[in-house]
Amino acid sequence: MAAYGKCVTKALDTYFGFRGSIITTSYGLPVDFAIAPADTDDREVLPFFCERGTYPIILGDKGYISEELELELLETYNVCLLPTRRKNQTKQYPSDFRKLHSKMRRRVETTISQLTQQFHISRIRARTHWGMLTRFSNKFGGFTLGVFLNKCLGRKLMALKDVVYA
Repeated sequence: MAAYGKCVTKALDTYFGFRGSIITTSYGLPVDFAIAPADTDDREVLPFFCERGTYPIILGDKGYISEELELELLETYNVCLLPTRRKNQTKQYPSDFRKLHSKMRRRVETTISQLTQQFHISRIRARTHWGMLTRFSNKFGGFTLGVFLNKCLGRKLMALKDVVYA
């Protein structure tokens, strides 16, 4: 069921609807997604991902910071959660890993940006739950097809706008 939620990263204070979470490969290709009411905390969705798939390492943004969640995922699902650390946290990653982590997070953010701008994933006008899931699946399928075509044509994988003009 849709709910009111807050988005601290965008100009929207409060919105009505759902929030999406995705798991991507190291190349930025989405492999799993979950839809939750807008008032759901990002950290509540992670156990569902762990139950559905085998993801040994999950990189997350600052919204996933929780030592309890890290321990729970490691003990229960054997999943290592590595969220982006805040600058004032005492436990920090080594500098080489921080560079790799930020590079991978940039790829994920690029994927989210492309899904939002080119596939309009934030504006799905569905009337039923199944309609929403179908439209999400179609958009992810189109994204995957674009990446596949880029791979076949020897282009950069995430250059999806170029596929249309090729």
